[in-house]
Amino acid sequence: MAATIREPAGFLERSTTRAGLVARRDLLDRPRKGDVVLARRIAHQIRARQRADGSWDGTVYDTAWALWELEDLGAPRDGAVERSVAWLLQRQGAEGAYRPEFFGSGPRRARDQVTIFSGDRLSSSNLLVGESCLAARSLLRLRRGRREAGRMLRALADLMRQEQHVRTMYPGRRVHGYCCGRCTLGALEAFSQSSLHRDRLAVGSLRWMETMQRGDGTWQRFPFYFALDVLSRYDHGIAARQVEAALPAIRRRRNEDGSWGAARGPEQTLIVSRALFAHGLEDD
Repeated sequence: MAATIREPAGFLERSTTRAGLVARRDLLDRPRKGDVVLARRIAHQIRARQRADGSWDGTVYDTAWALWELEDLGAPRDGAVERSVAWLLQRQGAEGAYRPEFFGSGPRRARDQVTIFSGDRLSSSNLLVGESCLAARSLLRLRRGRREAGRMLRALADLMRQEQHVRTMYPGRRVHGYCCGRCTLGALEAFSQSSLHRDRLAVGSLRWMETMQRGDGTWQRFPFYFALDVLSRYDHGIAARQVEAALPAIRRRRNEDGSWGAARGPEQTLIVSRALFAHGLEDD
C-alpha cells in the first residue's frame, strides 16, 4: 500500500524550510516553483555561519548537522565542504576506533547537553558516542574515499561488536546495543548510510528496540522522534512492525495543523512523514 501523508503533506507543502523542501522532493514528488532558489538561499544562510577552520560553532555535532543539511539542499561539495570534512576527520581517533576515542568536541565538553535534529537531547553521559555516530553518518553519506569510510565503519563495528548485555540496567534482557537508547540510535543512524554494513550490524539493535516498545507505541529509553527517524531508514520487517505499533502514539501527538512536535517543528513532522512513507502506512 502506498503511503498517504495527507495532513503532514499540507503542513510541509507550505513550509519554507529545508524539511519542507525535502518532503516535497522526496516524499510527495510535488516540488514548488521557487524551491531551487529557496534551497540556494537556505544553503547560503548555513554557509554564512561556517567558521574559517571549517567547523560550525567549533563542535562536532553542529558541523556534522550542517553538512547533512547542505547535502539535503543539493549544495556543491566545494572547498568549504572539504574543510568541514577535514575538520571532523582531524578529531577522529587515529585508527577510527571507539577506544580510546572516536570524535571529540572540546568546547562542547564544557556543556551538559546538546539538542539534536529530532529535538531530543544528548547529555554529558552519552554525548561523545552520540555525536560521534552522527558525525560518521554525515561523512558516510558524503561517500568519502575508501580509507576514510573504512576507518569510520571499523569504529562503528567495534562499538557494536561489544553488544553489551546491560543486565544491571535491563534485568533478564539480552541487550544488543551500546550503553543506552540514545547511543544505540546514533549508531543505527550511521549504519544506515552503509549498504555493506547496515543489516549485519543493525539487526540486533533493531530487535532490542522492538523489545523496549510499550503498548502505547512509545519506547522505553528510546526517544520517540529519534527512534522514528532511525526506523524510517531501514527497509526491514523489524522496523516496519515498530512504526505500525507506534501509530497510536503518532496520532496522539499530531497537532491540528498536521504537524508534530511541541513547537510544531518541520523537522519532527518530516521525521514522522518519512517513517510513514518508508513503510507504507497512514497516520489516520
